[in-house]
Amino acid sequence: PAAASGPTAEVVYKKRPFGIARYAPGSSGNGAVVMEVTPKSRYPGDPQGQAFVAGVQPGWVVKSVNGQDVTGVPFEGIMEMLDDEVLDPVAALSLNLKESGVSTEFTDKSAVADKSYG
Repeated sequence: PAAASGPTAEVVYKKRPFGIARYAPGSSGNGAVVMEVTPKSRYPGDPQGQAFVAGVQPGWVVKSVNGQDVTGVPFEGIMEMLDDEVLDPVAALSLNLKESGVSTEFTDKSAVADKSYG
């Protein structure tokens, strides 16, 4: 992210969550890159649609937060500054598993639930 170049866009968010479903750290662990944007605004004023409406795209680098350059800041620090929590941790986990090559299709019918506890 520190070496990111190209055109910039300023995006101002009115409230949280911003509508960015997932961020990722830069290769050095510093900086933050937008990985997934909530693909629609559900209703006028939907906070989760702010990034979509503003035109934010996957691959964009977070260059500053409240005017402070964050391209060299550790990823965790940027996430704390943004305080943009993912609302659905199950969805975030599922996305991370898919990118790691772990199947999230739980269709194995041979597994049986343990009902011994009562």
